[in-house]
Amino acid sequence: MEISAIAKAAVDAVEKKTESVNPDEMLVDKFSQLMKQGVNETSKVSELVDVQPNSDPSVGISPEQAIESQKLITRSLVEVDLAAKTAGSLSQSINKLVTMQ
Repeated sequence: MEISAIAKAAVDAVEKKTESVNPDEMLVDKFSQLMKQGVNETSKVSELVDVQPNSDPSVGISPEQAIESQKLITRSLVEVDLAAKTAGSLSQSINKLVTMQ
């Protein structure tokens, strides 16, 4: 394709007027409902963190609470990883014993 053809195609694309989109009201309502549901779930998580009443509202939680939350999440991940590795090793050992007989 030559440069002039590309330029002409670009000009044609710019000159084309796009049709106005009239979204379905039912879809818009469903989208709004789903967005509100996400906000509700986020507020439930915020309640679990136990925000201090005298803290700055822009911060949300204190640094100590953030570190404690991070510690709990990291501990949970390590525990799940350890349990998965232990179960995998156990099943591999059982399979090895079964195939030896």
